[in-house]
Amino acid sequence: MSTQININRHLGHIFEETVAKFPDREALVFPGMRLTFRQWDDLANALATKLEALGVETGDRVSLLL
Repeated sequence: MSTQININRHLGHIFEETVAKFPDREALVFPGMRLTFRQWDDLANALATKLEALGVETGDRVSLLL
């Protein structure tokens, strides 16, 4: 059985779909910290809001250290 992958889809759209389907499932697990997809999405949106406030616009390149 093979799975077809649409390489033209934006990662952000795939993530949004996953949040909508599985909001309360664990998405990230670190020692001492667990995040659901909803919590991860909330953090990502908060970061986006802060970046916009700093003048970052759509299409700008941003480097992140995770």
